[in-house]
Amino acid sequence: MVDRRLARSRAQEKRDAAAYGGRVQPGSGCGTFAKGDVRTSDLLIENKRTDKASMVLQGAWLDKIRKEALSEGRVPVLGIEIAGREWVLLPRDDY
Repeated sequence: MVDRRLARSRAQEKRDAAAYGGRVQPGSGCGTFAKGDVRTSDLLIENKRTDKASMVLQGAWLDKIRKEALSEGRVPVLGIEIAGREWVLLPRDDY
């Protein structure tokens, strides 16, 4: 079960990297040195996903990706996949 979830998360990262012309961040989620899951020249993307019909949006996710992106001069983006549908959440000022 864990392997399947990990594989789906990695697939989400690869799709976002391809869609936005970026690259998957090696070691994302493995420590404090790897920020975000996908990075482009101007975006830092953190991905979250679930196979369920709903997900609780956590302010901590938004705060984390905002802090990390701003420290690198990038736009913070939260990529969300819920039950196979993909969404993108970004700050209003960057919309």
